[in-house]
Amino acid sequence: MKKANTEQRQRSISAAIGSVRAEGLMPSVKTQKRLQDYANGKITASELRRVTVQEMKQSNRRTTIAE
Repeated sequence: MKKANTEQRQRSISAAIGSVRAEGLMPSVKTQKRLQDYANGKITASELRRVTVQEMKQSNRRTTIAE
């Protein structure tokens, strides 16, 4: 992956995390690692999205069951 692509991805991730923090939230450590893997070109945007959505669905199921 070209350095410019990696830098653009890193800027995008920083902006996204900033938006999440502005809402008073924080991405999980797992999500932060996946975001870094995306920035470094280790995973695609599609893979990042798929795994993150899957994790959120599982988390919501656990919360619903616990209630």
